[in-house]
Amino acid sequence: MASPREQVLEAIPRAAGAPRGAPVTAGAVDAAGRVAWIETRDDIAHLLVAAGGRVLLELSLAVGATDDYGYEGCSAGFIEWFGDRAVTISSETRRTVVWSIALPAVGAAPSRGALASDAVASDRPGVRRLVLDRTCAVDGDLVVWAGDDPGLVGAGTLPDLLPALPIPVRGAPGYVRVAIEERGVARVEKHDDRAWTPVEHLRLPAGVQRRFFPLETDDLLSAVARRLFEPRAVPPAARLFVEAVALPFSRGRRGTAPDDRAPWRPSPVWLPVYWHRHLSGAGRGHEARELLSLLDEIAAPLSPAEPERGWDPAWEPLEGAVRLAERHVRRQARVQAESCRHYELPPGWWCLLFHPAPGSDVPGSRIDPASLPPALRRVFELLAPTKPAEIPHRY
Repeated sequence: MASPREQVLEAIPRAAGAPRGAPVTAGAVDAAGRVAWIETRDDIAHLLVAAGGRVLLELSLAVGATDDYGYEGCSAGFIEWFGDRAVTISSETRRTVVWSIALPAVGAAPSRGALASDAVASDRPGVRRLVLDRTCAVDGDLVVWAGDDPGLVGAGTLPDLLPALPIPVRGAPGYVRVAIEERGVARVEKHDDRAWTPVEHLRLPAGVQRRFFPLETDDLLSAVARRLFEPRAVPPAARLFVEAVALPFSRGRRGTAPDDRAPWRPSPVWLPVYWHRHLSGAGRGHEARELLSLLDEIAAPLSPAEPERGWDPAWEPLEGAVRLAERHVRRQARVQAESCRHYELPPGWWCLLFHPAPGSDVPGSRIDPASLPPALRRVFELLAPTKPAEIPHRY
């Protein structure tokens, strides 16, 4: 019996109406007989779809500047059908792109083209993409990757590329990769001393847990803050930290559209460390010590030796969102307390929060303060005019 790859290679010339000469790195056949495959030409991966004796779609998967002398090409080795959409994942230098493409029906006119390096998904009908800074892994209809914020695994649904809830890991490892160990379980590894070592084995969400959108930002952050301190009232100083760290779990932070980058770029996650440094240097040492004590209090109930396990299948989606966010806040309280004590970020992390945007000399102009939750906005607008120096970091 022919292997799946051999079946695809045999199906391509029948579907396309003629043999193809370029190397094929991956392919899949859907229930309607359409064949989708990846060809590599001149070190650039192309997605093709054929049926009924002709090629229906041809699309370059390059998103970098291919005319740049230093461009090193792109590759793709995964492709799978999800109904009328094909999902593929391409890799370029320092970039991974998850593509979700609505395919023409059998008998439709052929379509050819490429997305320019500055294009977005909406520029080409039927094409959605999710651009990541790191590699990713696929588990059924879920894609996972090392998140943009410390201590998080990011997630999105397939084929729509909508955000799913992130999953916390211990600490803030700077160089992380995620792989699927078995169906429903992700293995998270960190790179230390030239070797990859396991950090966590995380149960991934299942069923409705994968497609749950949590509360609006303020409601979600308030629910997490109450859980951290119940039955007593939430200390006012805690709100800044909760907003900074738990934002990735909120609807407002995560967005609802494909190719949607977070509205806060760069992330405000390290703002409490900037604030602590400001308090210490402005003769407000008592407030700085109170903030540090609060971080220690938040972190204390969760031992750094206790592993993260991801989703409990018994959790209702909202319960899971709040529980995971609470654990993440406790984990990062320990991380940020250490950063406050030593005025240095964990290895592999840096923060451009107060750097001017390209073409501007205004500190903090990379983000829109109006889009920040209240406590973050208040502190950001107090600090930005002081031109805070970048927090030291190590690679």
